[in-house]
Amino acid sequence: MAFKDYTLREKEIHQAMCRDLPEAKRTEELVVRWKQRVPKRLRGEAMTLVEKLRKLNSRCSYMELLRHYCPVEGLHLSSRPAWRKSVLQPRDNASLIATSAEGRKADTTSLPKPRAVEDTCFTDMACPTAHVSAFCRAVLAKVIPNAFWGTEENKRMIMFWIDHFVSMRRFESLTLHQVTVNIQISALAWLRPPGQDPTASMAKSDHDKRIEIFLEFVYWVFDSFLVPLIRSNFHVTESNVHRNRLFYFRHDVWRMLTEPSLSNLRFNLFEEVPTDHATKLLLSRPLGYSKIRLLPKKVGVRLITNLKRRQQIVRNGATVLGRSINSVMSPAFNVITYEKSLHPEKFGSSLFSVGDMFPKLSAFKQSLVEQGLGDAPLYFAKVDVQSCFDTIPQQRVLAMVDSLLSMREYHTGKHVEVRAQGQLQRLNGQYVNPMPQKRYVAHSAGAKDIASFEHLVRDNYVGSKANTVFVNTAAQKFETKDDLMQLLREHVERNLVRIGKRFYRQKSGIPQGSILSTILCNFFYAELERDVLSFALGGDSLLLRLLDDFCLITTNREHAERFIQVMHCGHADYGVEVKAAKSLTNFDVAAMDGYRIPKCVSGTRFPYCGVQIDMRTLEVSKSKDRTGPANTIDSLTVELAKVPGQTFHRKALK
Repeated sequence: MAFKDYTLREKEIHQAMCRDLPEAKRTEELVVRWKQRVPKRLRGEAMTLVEKLRKLNSRCSYMELLRHYCPVEGLHLSSRPAWRKSVLQPRDNASLIATSAEGRKADTTSLPKPRAVEDTCFTDMACPTAHVSAFCRAVLAKVIPNAFWGTEENKRMIMFWIDHFVSMRRFESLTLHQVTVNIQISALAWLRPPGQDPTASMAKSDHDKRIEIFLEFVYWVFDSFLVPLIRSNFHVTESNVHRNRLFYFRHDVWRMLTEPSLSNLRFNLFEEVPTDHATKLLLSRPLGYSKIRLLPKKVGVRLITNLKRRQQIVRNGATVLGRSINSVMSPAFNVITYEKSLHPEKFGSSLFSVGDMFPKLSAFKQSLVEQGLGDAPLYFAKVDVQSCFDTIPQQRVLAMVDSLLSMREYHTGKHVEVRAQGQLQRLNGQYVNPMPQKRYVAHSAGAKDIASFEHLVRDNYVGSKANTVFVNTAAQKFETKDDLMQLLREHVERNLVRIGKRFYRQKSGIPQGSILSTILCNFFYAELERDVLSFALGGDSLLLRLLDDFCLITTNREHAERFIQVMHCGHADYGVEVKAAKSLTNFDVAAMDGYRIPKCVSGTRFPYCGVQIDMRTLEVSKSKDRTGPANTIDSLTVELAKVPGQTFHRKALK
């Protein structure tokens, strides 16, 4: 089934309604009349209700309802710069409590003392979900006539699911069946054909038609009324801390909170490109432009470039969805990944996931035992590079990638892995076979080293993936090194983003959010290790690095002290500047400027990237500082549609 993007929905509806109209008769006046056709079944009460809905919509005071249900206290909403000096007052706990359709109450959060906007946790300024739900339900109650629901029970059920929709986390879905399964269709008088006796029995075909029309109406309520209502009044986003939980910011609040960050980005990270020049550039290359997102952190925001969104392009006179930037860049990513498999030493101490940490710690522990240093004290030191993606020199990283690509031509492709899942037992004791799991996997090789698909599977997957069927696809392509480097230069040096109605070019760093950002960052900092930190690569030391988080474990205190001092000096050639406040050691040490590095106070465990490393045995455990009841709830994604049991089974065994 083709991917649906409802930014094109109005055009899709127009084309569907005019499909039966002869091409020769498609004058503007006739098209308007043609689209105003009404089926016979809906010419009675339904027409009256739609007219009433339009009148209620024109009379509804949306802004007053927003101010009533989602008030903003303590923030001076002004377009003048003086608002930044305003003081945010903590909201009264009582004002944060709102009862939802199920009588639930929103979590309350109070600020300890007045703070300036720059020091405010952005998520504290979001509207509670219960307030947003109450606003949406109030608008629907005022705008949509009650006769559309038939009975109060039907209306209550719809309002319940609207509240559920607003409260959902990321990646959770809602189906029409869930919303309408308990609706009493016979109570909806507007679905009856005009002139039909209300007491007459209903034929099955009539019942099915009423269900079809009502499902279309409910879909319209959610897709074309509720979603635009939320979008026009709130900026909806997740945060960098709360995983899958969604936050609703009033647009005026979000604009005031993010204006300093956007101004800083325009001045430091981006440079404006004239619109006509940007348009010519976009027409001459496969890469489109991206949009930026500001992701709230505990304090401030994190810049994310959205490179996954598919671009709208005009093809044969019709607007269609093209490929996303990440999709266009996938051959370059696959080729660099292939080179990584050939030359892992060129990526230094990189960790591509937290799971890569344990094998390295285990091997280091064994090495110390073999050297007779098993009981020697271990010195830990970690540092965090500031804005690593935004500070990487573009010319240098491109030159490094050019030297990494060792072949003139590569073969890239995709294959499908179909894997059977274990039997599941239903509540009645019956065993069923769930649908198999299907994954698309990319593979790459040198053009001269290409082998048959059978040999590819045998050499790379036999013994590691049992009970799996491998199916090759037609997505096979040859890429030259010159073409890949040209594509990479366009991506890095001329990364266009759109902020408002203007285009900007990222003048430093690599696009954060790109499919290539992680692997390029790891490859780039591996050269920093060889050039600057070679003293820490001996047998008595272990250097770990997850993107921009460096951690040195060594038996040599001098090496640990030198590591801290060298990293805190900064290295302009690599764009490296360390966040002093995030550095940590398990011994007393000061940087070159006399700054005392914070010392670990958690006893025998050293925190690093969400885990804790035992400073004596090097055992690894999950860090408990980031976990808690609220965080656990925020990290969940509950699947209530299709096969919830199978989904839970799959997630539990991941």
